[in-house]
Amino acid sequence: MNENNNESGTKYISLYEYLGHAAGGELGRKVAYEAAKAGIIPETKEVSNPAYKGIVYTYPESFLELYFNPPTPEPQKPEPQKPEPQRSEPKDDGLPF
Repeated sequence: MNENNNESGTKYISLYEYLGHAAGGELGRKVAYEAAKAGIIPETKEVSNPAYKGIVYTYPESFLELYFNPPTPEPQKPEPQKPEPQRSEPKDDGLPF
């Protein structure tokens, strides 16, 4: 099993791994909030490099893909407009009625 996959085989990655750069605290909180709303429980992993040492949260790659690249809604097709009934002007045909 890959260290980035959980027991069900779902690939979990950090924001850094997904974005290619540090996400920062504000974005991290926004992602955590949306994950919680979606019922996603993040996993953690220990990171140690010259820039950071500590625990980071990881999320399913599919969730991060949807978060950062939401699907665009299909454009609404306008309903065909019904033609207005044609009204003709009364003709003066010389009849009294």
